[in-house]
Amino acid sequence: AEHGLIDHHGFRRLGVVGRDEVDEKPAVGDLPVKEGTDQQQHDGDGQPDLTAARQMPGVDEHGGAKTEEPGGNGELGEEGNAEDHAQSVHVRRLLGGGRTAEWLTAFVVLFAPAFLSVQSILTMNVLDQLWWALGFWLLIRYLQDEKAAHMYGLGLVFGVALLTKLAIPAWFLGLGTAVLIYARHLLSRREVWLAIAIMLLLVSPFLYWQVANNWLFIDFISAYNAEAPEAMVIDQPVFGLIATMNPPFLLIWLPGLFYGVLAKDGTIRLLGTAAVICLAIFMLAGVMFYFATPLYLLFSAFGALLWEQWLTDRRAARRGFVVSMAFSGVFSIPIAAPVLPPPLLQKAADFIRDGEQGVAGTTPAPMGRYFPHFAEMHAWPELTAEVSGYYQALPAAERDQVTLVAAFFGQAGALNQLDADVLPEAYSGHVNYHLWNLSLIH
Repeated sequence: AEHGLIDHHGFRRLGVVGRDEVDEKPAVGDLPVKEGTDQQQHDGDGQPDLTAARQMPGVDEHGGAKTEEPGGNGELGEEGNAEDHAQSVHVRRLLGGGRTAEWLTAFVVLFAPAFLSVQSILTMNVLDQLWWALGFWLLIRYLQDEKAAHMYGLGLVFGVALLTKLAIPAWFLGLGTAVLIYARHLLSRREVWLAIAIMLLLVSPFLYWQVANNWLFIDFISAYNAEAPEAMVIDQPVFGLIATMNPPFLLIWLPGLFYGVLAKDGTIRLLGTAAVICLAIFMLAGVMFYFATPLYLLFSAFGALLWEQWLTDRRAARRGFVVSMAFSGVFSIPIAAPVLPPPLLQKAADFIRDGEQGVAGTTPAPMGRYFPHFAEMHAWPELTAEVSGYYQALPAAERDQVTLVAAFFGQAGALNQLDADVLPEAYSGHVNYHLWNLSLIH
């Protein structure tokens, strides 16, 4: 702005703010800027050319995030910087949005069943989502300020993500492809290759173990995909993505999906292209649809930016849209988090199951009692007590010869955890539970 290259007011109307620093090294997606000119850079339609901005929107000269006041008038204030809701909202801030975009992004992450259900139970998936979000944040920060520390942090996060769940390699493929298309100059930077080395160093023990054990992970994946739970969201992955993201939130993330690919801003376009390629890889590979859930952090942030731009001068419409999204999120809580008593929960499951009845040529959606993630929360003490009762009813001489074998790793885990003092160790060949038997752990 100091050099007359960027019109801040024009950028604010578009929901973006350019940085006032331009050097001879182009940032991602930037076009060369002629030195010594006092003319503003414009594209063909008379609007300021977004590629003339070196940084992502909403970032000040120190690399900090700027936010808008609640009125949404585009004026920048300091109050928003003090609020740190979540990593996903931080991503939105770095992309230059104000309070409207912040709230919309937060609602998706707080209420969408794909996020809320995972965050209601302790599995590796909740950590997997955290590492993806932190990785997005570090990557955006690096693209903005080019600090090597952010890239080294990215190597650490991606290494831990690989040790958590082997879904993130699809993101590596998508990101690598997008870099080759839009930002090949990043491949010449020393810190990028050092970050890759850090990641590989972290996962090297895991890779060694896989090689030494004939790549048991492949057997696990084959068994896992062959035993998908009976649920319409699994049988129809596109429906699963829409339903578990809360259908009204489609209005937020779907425009963001397209915006990420078509944006003039280089960083948004790089991330958006990588995310779409990653989504395509997941769909073509036939993995469970929820592997792609972390990508919707980006799609939602991009879509929230668009809505904030579209509704900049429509205060009533903006507030109405934000409130409507909030209400839709609140109403989706019962199918994602354990807030209903079992009888009401069963009625909700029956209602959804019966939703396809009455449509010609369809049958009720296959669904067991409750929803799968809720069913796993019930009846483990009862199961353990019943098995223990049968075991103790046996003559003492026969008890010493008893071996417990469970068809499902959850059953074996419950028997071993809840009544280990009475029952003998339970075994299971389900997925890779046999690798984690108590005798092997001890």
